[in-house]
Amino acid sequence: MSDEYLNVLAVDTTTRQLNLAVLFGGDRSVKSSELVPGTHGQILLKKIDDLLSSAGLAISNLQAIVVSLGPGSFTGLRIGLAAVKGIAIARDIPIVGVTLFEVAALCLKRSEGPAHVLIPSRKGEFYVGTYRDGAICESDIGVVEDKDLATCVGDDRIYTIGYDPPLTLKEGTPGLKGRSLDYDAGDVLQVGLEKFNRGEKSDLAVLEPVYLQKAIAEIRFDQKSRSK
Repeated sequence: MSDEYLNVLAVDTTTRQLNLAVLFGGDRSVKSSELVPGTHGQILLKKIDDLLSSAGLAISNLQAIVVSLGPGSFTGLRIGLAAVKGIAIARDIPIVGVTLFEVAALCLKRSEGPAHVLIPSRKGEFYVGTYRDGAICESDIGVVEDKDLATCVGDDRIYTIGYDPPLTLKEGTPGLKGRSLDYDAGDVLQVGLEKFNRGEKSDLAVLEPVYLQKAIAEIRFDQKSRSK
């Protein structure tokens, strides 16, 4: 770890579970996970302050931020990204974005053979990525309806991530069974630190959540615009 990034915050607002982690001193970390009854915006900054305090840090001590980009909750991701962008701009520190597919690849590193990773999209649809050779190629990720899943995944193993609550595929998805990948902000932090160590940083001007499909609100807006 470079001395440049000894104190790093990780924020994940992909689901209703607010996941936070802080690396401090370069070799120690603390993390928290809490189910948010309302919106993340109601508690996010306070929970960040609380976690930093538990590590003996203040916002002013942060040297970098890792943020989850989803795909996931449209509102949750927007809130999390807006908060960390504000901190990064105020402190003039770098951010790097991490996708759930990158977190899934980290969780699967000790696995053998190919596997499919499923993330929830709209009802009855899944984002599907293929894990092989230690990574998931995000340019190959597609959206698959549940009725087509069996054909898509074949005999490969199936894992789900980013569901709230965690989902295990069973009846309702004919012939398919999958395991949920448990992750927390510590995993998000690790993926982000690996990126920082490779010299990667995100451009704040273009950093956005991963929306592989338009949100329902955007689709309805487009439909209303076309009908005028």
